[in-house]
Amino acid sequence: SGFVVASNEDNRYVLTNHHVVGSSKMVSLEFQNADGTFKKYDNCRVLDVSKDIDAALIELPKDYSVKGSLGFLLKVPDETAGVYSAGCPGLGNDQIWQLGKGIVSNSVVVKDGNKMIQHTAQVDPGNSGGPLLVKQGKNYVVVGMNTLKAFNRENTGLSITSSDIAIYLKTYENYGDKTYAPKSL
Repeated sequence: SGFVVASNEDNRYVLTNHHVVGSSKMVSLEFQNADGTFKKYDNCRVLDVSKDIDAALIELPKDYSVKGSLGFLLKVPDETAGVYSAGCPGLGNDQIWQLGKGIVSNSVVVKDGNKMIQHTAQVDPGNSGGPLLVKQGKNYVVVGMNTLKAFNRENTGLSITSSDIAIYLKTYENYGDKTYAPKSL
C-alpha cells in the first residue's frame, strides 16, 4: 500500500515503506477508481528510500489523473484517540481495499531508534506503507504510515509518525527544489 503526497499540481508522489519496494528501481502502481475499476501505472521510478525510517518515495507518471492528496497532522494523537488504517491487503488472490478502525494504544513507542505510534486499527500483510488516519470534520488526515504489526500480540500496529515523514520528505534532495511542505491541518 501507499498514499499520494504532492508538492504541487505538477509533481505528485506515492509514499510507502522501504520494505515494500525493496531494492527495486521501478515499480507498478495500481489505483482503484470510485466505480471499482482499476488503473495501473507501470515503470514508476523509485526516487528515494530511507532504510532508517523504512520509507520510499515513488514518482507518479505525468498522466496520473486524480487530483489532490492527503493532508498531514504533525501532532501525534493522544492515547485512546480514534485512528483508521487504510490500505489494500489481499484476500486470497484478490486485492481488497480495507479501512480499519482502532485507537492509539501508546502515543510514542521507540523501535530501532524511531518514534512510532502504537495503535489497534487493523493492519494485515499488505497494509504496509498505507496511511494511519484521524478524522477531522468530514476529512481524514495522515498522522502516520503503517509499518509493522506485532505477530505475537493481537491488535498491535506500529506507524511511523507524520512528523518523521515530514522530515524525510523535506530532506529528500529534489523536494527542496520543489518547495514541498506537507499540508498540515
